[in-house]
Amino acid sequence: MALPTSLKNILNNSIVEQARVEYKRDWNPKTILHTICAFANDIDNFSGGYIIIGIEEKNGVPIRPIKGLELDDIDIIQKEILEYCHKSIEPKYIPLIDVQTIDDKKCIVIWCYAGLDRPYKCLDDVYVKESKNKSYYIRKGSSSIKATVQAEKELFSLSDIIPFDDRINYSSSLNDININLIRKYLFDINSSLLDLSDNMSLEELCDNIQIISGPKEAIHPRNVGLLFFSYNPEKHIPYSYIDLTVIYDPTGEGMIEKQFKGPLNIQYFDVMQFIKNNIIEEKIFKVPGQIEAKRYFNYPYESIEELIGNALLHKNYQYHEPISIRITRETFEITSIPGFDSSINENDIINFSPKTRKYRNRRIAEFMKELHIAEAKNTGYPTIIKHLKLNESPMPIIEMDDERSYVTIILPINKFFIEASSVETKQLSLEERIIVVLKDKPMRISEISKNLGYKQVSGTLKRIIKKMLEENKIKVVDKIYYLI
Repeated sequence: MALPTSLKNILNNSIVEQARVEYKRDWNPKTILHTICAFANDIDNFSGGYIIIGIEEKNGVPIRPIKGLELDDIDIIQKEILEYCHKSIEPKYIPLIDVQTIDDKKCIVIWCYAGLDRPYKCLDDVYVKESKNKSYYIRKGSSSIKATVQAEKELFSLSDIIPFDDRINYSSSLNDININLIRKYLFDINSSLLDLSDNMSLEELCDNIQIISGPKEAIHPRNVGLLFFSYNPEKHIPYSYIDLTVIYDPTGEGMIEKQFKGPLNIQYFDVMQFIKNNIIEEKIFKVPGQIEAKRYFNYPYESIEELIGNALLHKNYQYHEPISIRITRETFEITSIPGFDSSINENDIINFSPKTRKYRNRRIAEFMKELHIAEAKNTGYPTIIKHLKLNESPMPIIEMDDERSYVTIILPINKFFIEASSVETKQLSLEERIIVVLKDKPMRISEISKNLGYKQVSGTLKRIIKKMLEENKIKVVDKIYYLI
């Protein structure tokens, strides 16, 4: 990551406001570390600031010609800055450091960008070994001071109100945004902005749809901008794609593996087109005495649309795991990381009616609604269930662990498409399948899980067994479960 502007521009006050610049004659770890911490906390949302070592100032104005630094000291100072940052600031924060020349002298420029993990605190005395006394530092005017109790509350509030999709991505640049993708989006949503876009620069257009941020010398895309308007978002947001596997034969023969990459909306439409062309099957049955035939699908397309849209909307893009789709001869499975938000009631999950109180990705939701990939909040699962019932398909199976670190939604295939040998078990609910398994013999929960075909004991299985115990459908003796 390069320094966003030159020292010349900073000194000339042509781009950077002087309130965002601090001049230091010499390297002073204590005061400089507190200033780094203060700029990183960016309580006023100024997008951080600059510390310049090697320049004296008077009343905030740099003195020219500058003093500069001895060449032999520059490497030592840079190394010490990194060492002090590593041991003094929590959570981890490393500013950008550069050496620049002006007035034929060398200076060290430290760019302290607004931190993604704020609030940050710093050792009060960076010289004291084993010290644990740390405070939050903020900028007040041109000074770095300890935050008051009220200011601390503000800092924590700032960290809560900026979700990942709306944060600045400092590893990217405006060049990562494709203007044609933006214009395609404006066309798709029938925006009046499209007619004006021909006379706009890329920066102006991005600013209008709020996908960039930062001071004028350091404009960067927000994560949501990369996810929708970059042809290669995974370059800056790893694993932001869909991984699909079709495996009809347990041996792996004929297996299909595909990755759907690019902007989220293109991922969505591409994977849905693949599913429509290669996965969805239809059977028509003539009903005696009725003019209209009955039509059934192996999986209702509309339910899959909602499930994949939900996965894209609710995925945590900070986790380096793709959305996974696995299609077997008898199931359609979608796995996303993490699982359901903690605000969602457990009983609602079991009953296939999860109601979220908040979006994990509010900006992604805005774009997806405009593109009709997602609809109003909490309408997804009713739509999924509605189309499953219309198709006379089984209810979905939800697998997740107690920590909700993942969620897998399993759609069993419609009964008219399943091989006769496995109809009996595959069309049953999870509770009914547990009963079928326990009819053979009493088992431990790990054995039940194995017989159901699971790799591990899921949180869903635990919850269903607990419910069955409460309803006196089963009993447990010495960790062995019996049918009653």
